[in-house]
Amino acid sequence: QYWNEGLPTLLVAAMELESAFEGYATPSDESYKTRGEHAEVALRSDPVVWCSAQVKPLSQAELCAYEETGFCIVRGLVPLQQIEACKNHLQTFTNEDQLKVTDNCRFVTEANSTVLRSIFAIHEDKSPLGELARAKFLTEYVQQILDDDIYVHQSRVNLQAPFKGTGFSWHSDFETWHAEDGMPRPRSLSAVVFLDQNAEYNGALMVIPGSHKSFLRC
Repeated sequence: QYWNEGLPTLLVAAMELESAFEGYATPSDESYKTRGEHAEVALRSDPVVWCSAQVKPLSQAELCAYEETGFCIVRGLVPLQQIEACKNHLQTFTNEDQLKVTDNCRFVTEANSTVLRSIFAIHEDKSPLGELARAKFLTEYVQQILDDDIYVHQSRVNLQAPFKGTGFSWHSDFETWHAEDGMPRPRSLSAVVFLDQNAEYNGALMVIPGSHKSFLRC
């Protein structure tokens, strides 16, 4: 995972490769078996950094640190005017009638509430949010780490309304994408751009360094 620090909740893009990489054997069907009778932790059988020859935007030392911890923080990457444009665009959703929440679950509210919780598939929009999800200054990091062409598997804005947002429980992204979406392998990563300050007092994103080396069977 990598993200631009500064601002908590708002743009999550999960990306997976379009094609297989010939340098590694395909894991067996048992490698990422899940949703069985017992929960357990299994070792990841795929690389984290896919032998990229690119030397930018991340240095070799940064790639090594990413491989070890499972994340890296990139500060000041997104222009402030683009952050403001995204936040202003979000006001059109939070200020309008909550009937925008739809049956196809693109707009999702907090449980038993009309407070907007998430907006999905933002990379398909021509809005400032969609432009940010597709921005080259984000995708070049992903291409370097995954060493191939990429596509957006899933994107969303998560809004944690003050005193009303319920947050998100600890979870493993790939387990869900694998079991429910059919993603075969974890040749993917999550890219998060914070649109508000990321701090303990306002529901900051938390990660467990090194947890990416394991697969959590549910």
